[in-house]
Amino acid sequence: MGDCKLEKFRGNSSFKSSLVLFWLKIDNVYLKHRWNHSYSQDLAGLSNTVNQLVNEFNFLATKKDQKIIEYVDPDWVNAIIEKDTALLKNTQIKKLYFENRLLKKSIHK
Repeated sequence: MGDCKLEKFRGNSSFKSSLVLFWLKIDNVYLKHRWNHSYSQDLAGLSNTVNQLVNEFNFLATKKDQKIIEYVDPDWVNAIIEKDTALLKNTQIKKLYFENRLLKKSIHK
């Protein structure tokens, strides 16, 4: 992605859908493996691109730009979807959203 700055795409519905889908997939992996979500902030150190994805997800979830992000929870994506249910029109988002809900229920039994 070179010098691309993802923050310039804020407000773009396609970018929002892509970001939501990306984090739903991460949440899905964490749920399937029963990993602790507290390790997800370590993702930012993987590359500049992943760091930007973490920052943009954090901004989407909190509406704040933060220089240092201490904690990111992939589960936050559910609150984003619940605030903007139009995201569920995307079949991939809808499928993963409901699959993740079922996984959470099975974990918390």
